[in-house]
Formats: sequence, structure tokens, C-alpha cells
Amino acid sequence: MNRVIENINGEVRRLQYLVISTSALKQHQLANALSERFPKERGHIFIPEREYWLRKNQTIGKKPMFPGYLFAMTDMSQAELYSFLRQNSRDIQTYANELAIKEMKDSGAALEQESGQWIELTEEESEFFDRMLDEEGIQRMSVGYRENNKYVVMEGPLKGWESHIVKSERHDREAYLDLSFREQKIVVGLIQKAKKDFFPEIKTDEDTLVLEDETEVDLKELSKQMRGNGIS
Repeated sequence: MNRVIENINGEVRRLQYLVISTSALKQHQLANALSERFPKERGHIFIPEREYWLRKNQTIGKKPMFPGYLFAMTDMSQAELYSFLRQNSRDIQTYANELAIKEMKDSGAALEQESGQWIELTEEESEFFDRMLDEEGIQRMSVGYRENNKYVVMEGPLKGWESHIVKSERHDREAYLDLSFREQKIVVGLIQKAKKDFFPEIKTDEDTLVLEDETEVDLKELSKQMRGNGIS
């Protein structure tokens, strides 16, 4: 996602990510209610989603990446966002209890930590969302192949982040990363294809043997090595 925006006066501003915990059952209704009231020139409220494979329908769907968390990408401070919630709590009364909004004391420097407060993401977390999400706040499917127990991503947000993949489910088209967010493991969409689908001119089916763990063996190269060791 692009966090640098320019207003009508040509002023360039950098937005930040903030997150607040809510009910997973009502997060979409709450996001919609807040978005209708949020000043557009200050950013937007959203729920990061990821594409996933619906095996039953053989199609791609979308669902929240982190159920129970509401995001804001804005130039507002934590205190301003909290004030925004308080000002609109009556209009969103149906969902306000899900945020556990409470009175907060202002010491003059910073708000005391209480439930109902927006938390700013770390630089590492912000970098992750910048990389993974498109302008609609959706993490799209990545596409790649597996070779010698390593992953190579050819397209999608995972490209360049292959070292973070610790496990994948080929049939479910998912990959598990060695990263987490608020104690939730991060799962992303990954479509695995055969290497020859990307490099058809390099190998043919007769040149390649795919083992049970999906490792591709170059039979021509293996034959050369065997001959070099005196094996015929």
C-alpha cells in the first residue's frame, strides 16, 4: 500500500498504520460504520484481507487476514483516533461495546494505556503491510514453484520474501510464514506450479522427475554425475 499522499494544496503527508482490537463477528459492520464517518482527507479505516482458495467452488475468495482487528491508515495520532471514536460512539452504539471504549486520562504528554486505544504498528509490521497489501487493502495470491525444498515466487507480494516461508499446503494454495501479528500466525495465498510452467524451454517432462516432497530432479544432470562416478 502507498502511504504517501498529496493533498489539494500539494502538501505531501506520510500516513501510519494503527490497529485496534474488536469482535471478529462484527468487525465488518464496525469498519463500515466508522468509514462512513471518517474524514477522507485524513486517511481511511479498513480490514486487511487475503485471497484464499475455495476448493469446493474451485475459485478464489477473500477473508480477513487477522480476525478481530480493525486498521486505520491515517495521519491522525492515537489521541485523535481515540477522540474520533468517542465522538461517534453514540452513532455506532451497536458496535461501540466491541471496542471497550473507556474514559482515558490525558497527562499532557500521552494517553495512558487503556483498552479501546489505537496502537501504532512497528516499522517491521508497517513494512510487511506495505509489501503485502494492494491499494484495496488486499493481499493477492502469489505464484511460484518449489525446487530442492526451496520456494521461488515468480509473481505476487511474496516475491523476495521466500525465506520466510516455513510450510505450504499445495492443494489449499496456502503458505505459512515464520512471522506473526498480535500472536496470530501469518498465512498467505501461494499457488504452486511446476518449474517447467515458467521455463518451458529448459526442461521437458522426460528431463524431470518430481519426488514425493515435490523436489524436481534434473535427470540429465543426474545422469552426467553418475557417469562421472563410473556408474553406467
